[in-house]
Amino acid sequence: MTVFSDSVDPEEVRKPQTVKHIKSILKTSLGLGAFTAVFYLIFFLYVGIHATPLTQATLFLFYNFTQLLVIISVRSKRNFFWRGTKPSHMLLCAIAMFIIVSAALVYVPFTAGVMGFAPLPFHDIAILSCVAVTFIFLLDFVKVAMCKFFEKA
Repeated sequence: MTVFSDSVDPEEVRKPQTVKHIKSILKTSLGLGAFTAVFYLIFFLYVGIHATPLTQATLFLFYNFTQLLVIISVRSKRNFFWRGTKPSHMLLCAIAMFIIVSAALVYVPFTAGVMGFAPLPFHDIAILSCVAVTFIFLLDFVKVAMCKFFEKA
């Protein structure tokens, strides 16, 4: 429902995509997927490989937060997300709502118990949030660099 309310960069809809563009999008997607996998693996190893309730909650929130924020990054392939067309208020509200729901699942005793989560201390939430924001900025730099590289090739 929120996707229809969103706007995109004018250059994205100015001319139809060609096979050449589709190939570059596929290559960029594979590159971003590989970058994401490596970043997630490093974060997973940092958090710990033992399945404790705190580890499970940390990984759950990190993966949810980053994937919700990726929506903002991938809206434009050539521009950094802060330079491209601004997301609609409805899209931003939906992302914020799902971030809140994700956090609530960890802190509401019933859902935390069912899912095997332990509430994260504020310090851990702050670190997790900083790492998630860092990931989005790094992902955006990789995205723009890959798009420029594949357009030249």
